[in-house]
This record gives sequence, C-alpha cells and structure tokens, in this order.
Amino acid sequence: MSDSDKTKQIREMAKLSLLSNKISPIQEKNLKIFPFIFFDGVQSVKIDYDFSNNQTVETEEDIKNLEISYKINQLETKHFRVTYYLTIDQEPDSLLINNRFFALENSVRNLFWKETKVEVFINNELKYQSRD
Repeated sequence: MSDSDKTKQIREMAKLSLLSNKISPIQEKNLKIFPFIFFDGVQSVKIDYDFSNNQTVETEEDIKNLEISYKINQLETKHFRVTYYLTIDQEPDSLLINNRFFALENSVRNLFWKETKVEVFINNELKYQSRD
C-alpha cells in the first residue's frame, strides 16, 4: 500500500469517526500506544477524548414542487481534544521533553485533525497543553 493510499485510509477513518461519534479500535489503539513510543518508563496510559459532532442538517420542503433542500452547517473542530494521563516511573529528561510532546501532538493530529488539542498529565500533573 502506497503512502498516498495510507493517508487516504487515515482520512476516511477520521471522517467515519465524525459520522459515528466514536473512534475506531485502530485509532484507539494508536492513541494508547503513542506514549510508549515517545516517552521512556511509561507504566500506564489512560486517555480521554472529545470528538463530538455538533454538525446539524436542516431541511426545507417545497411541497408544491416536491423538492427538499438540505443545509449542512460548518463542522466545528476547535473543541476536539485528546487528554493523556501517564504514569511514568521517573521524571522525563527536561532537555528532550518538549520534543516528545511535539511528536505526540503531531501524531495525534495526523491521526485525526490538525486542530485537535493535546493535553498530557504525567503522574497527575499537567505537563503539556497545545497552544494552538
């Protein structure tokens, strides 16, 4: 499978998440495995996410002409969020921690949408929060 095909498949999974208001098992598995890739000493990972769909469809019926028109409002993605609760056996190296947060955030955004906010709690303390 080419990189282009993989990208299309990831985009289709993201769209399906919007329609179903649920993420797929593959997406959930990726979210849970990312911290083990980017951080050392991870003992446990809990995730919380919000990809709720606030999109509505309005219909207008013209009974005389037997026509129905649909108006779909713009999808809001500003509230999309993934929060990680990590238990790590040692404090991460402060020199590389920003790079690790950045890599985690980029991976989440590549899996879903570029607007997705990422928060990371390490040992019950908020250590990172997306700025944009």
